[in-house]
Amino acid sequence: MFGGLEGKQGKGEVTKPTNHVFKIRLAANNVCDWSLVQCSGDVPQSRTNHASCAIEQDRLLIFGGYYTSKNRFNDVYILKLTGN
Repeated sequence: MFGGLEGKQGKGEVTKPTNHVFKIRLAANNVCDWSLVQCSGDVPQSRTNHASCAIEQDRLLIFGGYYTSKNRFNDVYILKLTGN
């Protein structure tokens, strides 16, 4: 999973876009293990409302999205994932 919003939602709280990449491992007993994945190369700016999909076991395609409602992206990245 790439990007999205992070922070607390509530009065006086601020959420902001992120460019973190997480991997989920599903176990047979319905336990989910999320881990932060390191990326190499030119990592995209933080964003939300983008499209992403795995195109190989270690590659993630990212398209478009928003940083703010006025700062929109029309770009494509292929992230090479390293680590777990």
